[in-house]
Amino acid sequence: MSDWIDLQLAHSLTPVPAPEDLWARIQAPPIRSRRPIAIRWAVPAAVAACVMVVLARPVHEDRVFASSDPATVAEFMAHRPVKSPPIVRSESGPTCLPCHAL
Repeated sequence: MSDWIDLQLAHSLTPVPAPEDLWARIQAPPIRSRRPIAIRWAVPAAVAACVMVVLARPVHEDRVFASSDPATVAEFMAHRPVKSPPIVRSESGPTCLPCHAL
């Protein structure tokens, strides 16, 4: 290394006296900082509010099922014993409308 770097390191790495109460602070038990009461109650209240919003949303009964796959239609109809939504022909795939009237 160069002499200049050696001088800088020698100056920067000289021994420094420790503070008088350093060993007492090391031996003392850690100080627990408590969060303010507003923060401790705000998080559970926000979670509860989110759960209530999700559970209170209306259920739409007028959902429309769209599929061109006969197996998917059969499976859907098997799980709807009482009332099923109207089936709409999907424009994305082939259809069997000429063969079957839905």
